[in-house]
Amino acid sequence: MLSCRFLNKFLSFNINLLSFCCRGGIMKDPPEFPYLSTPEETIVNFLDNRKRIHDELRGGNKNSICSGCQLLTEFDESVLVEKIENINISFYPSVCQCKCVYCGYADHKTLNNYEEAKKSKHAEYLSVILPYLEKNGFLNKDRLYIQCSPGEITIHPHKELILESIQKYRCGFLTNAFVYDEKIAEVLSQTKSFVMHSIDAGTRETYYKIKGFDLFEKVLDTLQKYKQRGGVVLKYIVLPEINDNDRDFDGVIEVLKTLKLRKLIIGKDNREQTSANYQKLCRSVPLLMRKLQENSINYELQPLFGNYEQLIHQQYNEMERA
Repeated sequence: MLSCRFLNKFLSFNINLLSFCCRGGIMKDPPEFPYLSTPEETIVNFLDNRKRIHDELRGGNKNSICSGCQLLTEFDESVLVEKIENINISFYPSVCQCKCVYCGYADHKTLNNYEEAKKSKHAEYLSVILPYLEKNGFLNKDRLYIQCSPGEITIHPHKELILESIQKYRCGFLTNAFVYDEKIAEVLSQTKSFVMHSIDAGTRETYYKIKGFDLFEKVLDTLQKYKQRGGVVLKYIVLPEINDNDRDFDGVIEVLKTLKLRKLIIGKDNREQTSANYQKLCRSVPLLMRKLQENSINYELQPLFGNYEQLIHQQYNEMERA
């Protein structure tokens, strides 16, 4: 039957709604289910709709909201597991001190609003929905991973409740690393959780240009402290003509070596991209891949490169043959 890994295994908390779609540009109008009057009603509605869409796809319904999505693939129904393995926490309105040039909330109307974030019910809904899913057998606890990215977690007004709700699971805390947080460090030391930082630069100057703050050295110090307590993962969003140069690529490799990290996640700006920008990515990303390989550092391309991932690998292979 037709299905996709998001429909089968994914749950996302977004702006007053739940979704099983990544909302990363794959679908123009992804299925979304607004918060209802209680957390219990909200999660039951989500699960009922997920089952309905599964049944539509199983029956070959061409009018299903997911029909035609490029992520749909054939699954063996006898081994299809519909338990949730990935949960994304992206609460907004929220707070963040950073000003990344690629931020999807760059206007900061929904990002730097502490009072609105404080009034929101997101953390309350999370604290009820997770136990409901576990109690009723909807979580694959052995494989469960929670990505915690509600703005900047270290300064979120409901940080305590969020951490209390998720700390027993394996979590990835997306952080700008401006602030070291002891409670997050405790979670790292007690579980297989980690912090993830999108460093996006190998030099102080480029870091300032992208992040809006001259805190490159402070961030490296924060990451070093977290590394002493548990896992650290670095990501590099390649931005054409900003950080796609030898100096920054060589610099981030030195950062990886200093932190004793053996892998870098490579991403792209998720905003609308021009064909010219994609062509630049197809030239610069293979260069970064090659430099990492030369230094015995692994890399992972994020899936949102889409069809251009094949071109990136072709370019990389041509470099290797040259």
